[in-house]
Amino acid sequence: MTSADHAPARRDDGEPPPPFPTLRKAEAYRIRFRRARRFVVAGKEASFEEATAVDVHTEGELPAMGVGLALFIGNAVLVESERLEKNRYRFYAPPGLAWKSGAALSLGLAGSGLPTPVSRSTLKLAPIDEREAPRPE
Repeated sequence: MTSADHAPARRDDGEPPPPFPTLRKAEAYRIRFRRARRFVVAGKEASFEEATAVDVHTEGELPAMGVGLALFIGNAVLVESERLEKNRYRFYAPPGLAWKSGAALSLGLAGSGLPTPVSRSTLKLAPIDEREAPRPE
């Protein structure tokens, strides 16, 4: 799959954001952690043994800017992430965070304020098969 990303508005300091790479592919699935993972949910820290993982493949590396990355799936925002390898990232959604099947994806920044989209994509996220057992971490 491919997508067309478009540049957004300016950052808080008035400068345009750096270019973000185009999303090439995304896959969501349930995951079971070896050790419970902590998430902030509704302003409080909670530990979970399972969550939803969304693996994202991009055409290039995401910029390192001293702020966190965010993945927007429709109205849901995922800010817990890690780089897996070149052009591949994993975002985590705590249990209970849901989005509509076929929701549009965007990449953005999460920092001290509200997460903001930086790129738009025509890529859609397929639904998770809830009957499938969670994958081990």
